[in-house]
Amino acid sequence: ATWPAAAGAPWRDLPHRPLLTLDAIAAAQEPSPALAMLGAAGLRSLLAVSLQAGGELTGGIVLAATTPNAFSAEHVTIMRELADLLAVGFQNVRLRLELQQERERQQALAHRLLETQESERRHLARELHDEVGQILTITKIYLQTIQRKPGAAAFDTDLGADDLKELVE
Repeated sequence: ATWPAAAGAPWRDLPHRPLLTLDAIAAAQEPSPALAMLGAAGLRSLLAVSLQAGGELTGGIVLAATTPNAFSAEHVTIMRELADLLAVGFQNVRLRLELQQERERQQALAHRLLETQESERRHLARELHDEVGQILTITKIYLQTIQRKPGAAAFDTDLGADDLKELVE
């Protein structure tokens, strides 16, 4: 059967008493909504054990019966052992999910870092290309000016202005 969320969790009512007879709860002045609901359904015995791992309450196991005092000390022992195993198992699943989410987050960050680095490389390449292009253009203009000046023939030794201009172009 599905437990209505509004009824609360029976194991929260029993942090230190895992064995409870509902006949006593029915006589209580203000039973919890969860226990009142079980009593109204005709249940007389309840064994509720909380699932705790690392000091954190993660859930609970509830057994109910229509007969009073249906659960023995052996039932309580078995339920506590089962609850301990389930709590550790649930905690392991939760930790694995957290680890997977952390890995996905780190992968996304690494991807963003690579994209940022690539963008910066492209930006630097454009700047260097523009800067080198400007230097070469200025050098070409300077060489053309030297060529046009009187006495440019003195510049035509081993590597002349024409040769420099050709290298720049």
